[in-house]
Order: sequence, then structure tokens, then C-alpha cells
Amino acid sequence: MDEPVIACPVRCFTCSRLCSAKYVQYRKRLRELQATSPDNQPVLPVHATSDNPVTSVHGRLLDELGVYSICCRRILLTTNNALYAVHGGF
Repeated sequence: MDEPVIACPVRCFTCSRLCSAKYVQYRKRLRELQATSPDNQPVLPVHATSDNPVTSVHGRLLDELGVYSICCRRILLTTNNALYAVHGGF
């Protein structure tokens, strides 16, 4: 089954850069990574600390897509499919 269409903001609220096109690419790459992960486990974020300065899978994907500003990263990382979960489909 295809993933539902998610209402991602078209532009960043702070800097007005386009976010929706990057979100589609981000979700596609994340699904590809999840499909190739062992035992089909979800790709979970890794929290970096001063003792463990590791970049998460999500951070590396955003870097590869050229999303470096924190405001745009926030938009892409916090968009979820709450509308789909509430309505159960469109």
C-alpha cells in the first residue's frame, strides 16, 4: 500500500524556503533505508550528546538533500500523518 499524502507545509515558516518538495524526497529515502534495514526494523533517530556526537540517519538524509537550516529541518522532522490517523484515509 502506498503511503498516504501528508499535509506538509509548502514553505518554511521562518525563512520561506520550499519544504514540501524536500519532504517527498526525504520520506522516499527514509522508506528505502527502512526496507533495507535488517529485520525491517524502523529507522529511529539517534540523540547526539557531547559524549556521543553522532549524526542520526535522519540528519544525514537532510544533509544529503541540502537542508541545513534548523528551521527547515524542524519542519521536515516534525511533520507527521496525524490527519491520516484521525480520518483513517482520504
